[in-house]
Amino acid sequence: MASAPIKIQNFVANLPLFREIAQSEMERILHDLSAAGLIVVRGRRIGIPNVQRLRTYEP
Repeated sequence: MASAPIKIQNFVANLPLFREIAQSEMERILHDLSAAGLIVVRGRRIGIPNVQRLRTYEP
């Protein structure tokens, strides 16, 4: 993993989208990003293997 892991709370706090949605919706989005290989969730931490790929991701 190229980037340092960050806490999920910090990841979510920096994304305006997540401030407006319910907890269950946030969990689904995190699951989808993980399934797409865009993030790696380990406990309370999230790793972003390829930041550029995550930035350009369109569901």
